[in-house]
Amino acid sequence: MVQGFVHVIESPSPQDLLDGRTEGRALGEALKLAEIPQCYSLATDARTLTTALGERLQAAVRHYKSTPILHFSAHGNSNGIGLTGGQFICWSDLEEMLRPIHRFFDNGLLVCMSSCESSSAMQMAMVDEPDHAFWALVSHMGRPSWSDAAVGFIAFYHRFFKGHGIEAAVQAMQDATGDTNFAMWEGARIKANWLARMQQRIDTAIAQPASPQGQGLGALSGIGRVDRIGGVSGGALGRASLRPSPDVQQPGTTSGDSTPSPLGNSS
Repeated sequence: MVQGFVHVIESPSPQDLLDGRTEGRALGEALKLAEIPQCYSLATDARTLTTALGERLQAAVRHYKSTPILHFSAHGNSNGIGLTGGQFICWSDLEEMLRPIHRFFDNGLLVCMSSCESSSAMQMAMVDEPDHAFWALVSHMGRPSWSDAAVGFIAFYHRFFKGHGIEAAVQAMQDATGDTNFAMWEGARIKANWLARMQQRIDTAIAQPASPQGQGLGALSGIGRVDRIGGVSGGALGRASLRPSPDVQQPGTTSGDSTPSPLGNSS
């Protein structure tokens, strides 16, 4: 069995709350039934999100005495996730919140994102810093339906907490939903690929001769954006503060078993 627990952090829209549609809470109940350690936080704004990742997470770690898996359930798009109160958390803001948690747990933080275009959260590993925000990211490359998101993550945790590798657990998500857009990315690999690509762009720009049209080193102005890594569109990586939410979308292959989990297995 995996030594860990799932910390579900949910931020539904006001309409979701009115309709009683809370995917994260439903997931928490399924985890209880499966006897998987879990806790739940409803984060409606930036303050309560900070509390969920701070005081409440610390209390859960003291209670379970193990490493958390952070599961986010919210509406989102390629730039980040929206909160109930209308604030928008871009990936760079969330990366700054998660980085010290990842570091505290010896670079072994597993992050699961249940939102539209959640694979874009891999941007949190594309940082020119000594470390980043996660060991692995489990997310979706499109707009999963409510039912597929709920069933998929239940299948993932059920398999993962039985001691199967993360690739096998993601395969279980795909099998349970028939949706191969559920996938996993390793933070260290994403970061290495991104840094190599940035260095390649710099080298190419330096090698270009200067011209009256401003070519050559002027080409460096474009390296703040990522085009495509791993087949998923990136985006601007500049720092951005909390800001009013843009339109966020509502929820609409890996194989093998080779990536070891930092969470470890009990004997």
